[in-house]
Amino acid sequence: MIGSGPGGALVARSLAARGADVVVLESGPVVRPQQFSRDMGETLSKYFWEGGLRAARGPVPLPSLTGRVLGGGSVFNSAICMRMPDWGAERWRDEHGVEGCMDTDLAPYFEFMEKYLHVAPTPDEVLGTRNLLFKKGGEAMGFEPTSIERSVDGCHGSGNCLLGCKNSAKMSMDRKGIPEVLERGGRVYTSAHVDTLIMRGKRAAGVVGKVVDPVTGKKTHEVRITARTAVIVAAGAYHTPCILIRSGVQHPALGKNLRTHPGGLVMGLFDEEVNPWIGATQAFHVSKFLPEGIKLESAWTSEAIFASTFKGVGAEYVDRNRSFKHLAPWDVWVSGDDSVGSVRPLPSGLVDIQYDFRAGDARRLQEGYAKLMDMSFAAGARKVFTPFSEPFDVIYDADDVKKFRATHFTPKDFQTGSNHLFGTTRMGGNREEYPLNSQGAMRGYEGIYVCDTGMFPSTPGANPMMTLMAIAERMGEQLTA
Repeated sequence: MIGSGPGGALVARSLAARGADVVVLESGPVVRPQQFSRDMGETLSKYFWEGGLRAARGPVPLPSLTGRVLGGGSVFNSAICMRMPDWGAERWRDEHGVEGCMDTDLAPYFEFMEKYLHVAPTPDEVLGTRNLLFKKGGEAMGFEPTSIERSVDGCHGSGNCLLGCKNSAKMSMDRKGIPEVLERGGRVYTSAHVDTLIMRGKRAAGVVGKVVDPVTGKKTHEVRITARTAVIVAAGAYHTPCILIRSGVQHPALGKNLRTHPGGLVMGLFDEEVNPWIGATQAFHVSKFLPEGIKLESAWTSEAIFASTFKGVGAEYVDRNRSFKHLAPWDVWVSGDDSVGSVRPLPSGLVDIQYDFRAGDARRLQEGYAKLMDMSFAAGARKVFTPFSEPFDVIYDADDVKKFRATHFTPKDFQTGSNHLFGTTRMGGNREEYPLNSQGAMRGYEGIYVCDTGMFPSTPGANPMMTLMAIAERMGEQLTA
C-alpha cells in the first residue's frame, strides 16, 4: 500500500480486517498532537509537499496544500463527510461508464464509515459566532444552510482542524485506520518514499523507494518491498500517476484530465466581536446550489492565511489586520467542470502540474462570491473584504454586489486554489479513455490498483473524502472475496 491518507489507510484497514497481510508505506513522518503548531508557516514547511508552496502552472496559478504525514490529508482537513449525491453518481455512470457507485451500491459502505468514524452534525456547543452568522445570513437569503457532518469525537471547537487537532478529536487516519492495521499484524513504514513499482512483465510484484529524513528531506537507504498479490497506489492525484509512469505503466490518459474544485473566500466585517478563531472550523454549508456547481461554507484556518488575502499596503493594510476580531470568513468552491490540467513526473522526483482555469468555472466562482456577499450583508456585515482588485476589493452594500455580478471578469482576474483533486487516474467504462476499471484496477496490468481521488472521473458533487472512504472499504472487501 503506497500512501496512508483516507484511501490508503482505509483500504489497508479493510484488507487487514479480512485477514490479508498488509504493508503500508508513507512518504511523510508520524506527527503527534503535541507537535502541531498554530504557526501556519511552520506547519506547511514541516508537513506539506514542497513546504506548502506547491502550485500548478497556467494562466492562473493554482495552489494546493497536500499533506505529507501519516494519515495524509485527513490530518489537515476539516473532517467534512458528505455522501456523493445521486446526481453525481448518475453522472459518473452516464457520462463515464462507471459501475457500482450509485447510492444503492455504496450505501452499506457509507453507513459503515459514518459509524466507524463518528460522523455527525456539528454540535451546538462548538459552533461559535462565525458559524452562527453564516447560518443567519444563509437563512435570511433563503439558501437553506445545513449543519456539516464531520468525523470527530469530542470536538472542542478550537478551529485548528487545518493545523492539526491538538485535542485528538478529529478521526484522521493516523487515529482511525492505521491503528487497526497494526493491531491485525500489518506493518506501517513512515518516511519511506516510493519511487517505482517492481514490474514482472505486466504484473506488479512490489515497490522500490528510499527512506527520507523527515527534517532535511534527504533520501538515504533503499526500501524494497515485494508483494505476493497486489500493489495498491494511494499516493494522491498528483503522485499516483507519476509513480505509475516512472514504473513503465502505460496508458494515454495517465496524468491527464486533472480536475479540481477551484475556490476562494470573502471576509465580512461586523460591528460585533466575531472572534473567528473560536468554533468548529467548518460547521455549516449551503449545498442547495451544488447541482449548479457551487458550494458555500463557513471557514477558518489561521490569521496568517487570511491576512495574506488582504489588499493594501502600509497603514491601510495594518488597519485591516486589526479588524480580525470582527471578521467572519466564508468560502466557496465550484465544480471545476470546465477547467482541466495534467501532471507528469520530473527527473528530480517531484511532479510538474499544469492547470487551465477556464471561463465557465470563473463565472461559477463569481456567482459564488456574490452569494457569500449577499449572505454577509443579510447577516449584518458593514462591508466585505474580497480577493479582487479595486474597485471590488471592498464591497460596501447590495448595490456594490449588483455591480460585481454585472462585471465581466476573465479567469485571470481570480485568485483561486484547490485541495480537492481528481481525474489523473480516472475510472470508467472505455478502455482507451480511462486507465482504471470501475473496481480501481489498472487496465492491461495485473496486481495494480488505485485508491485515491485521482480515480474519480469528475467531481463527485460533494467534498470527496467520504466517497473515497466508502470505495476503499468496498475495495478491501472485493480484493479478499
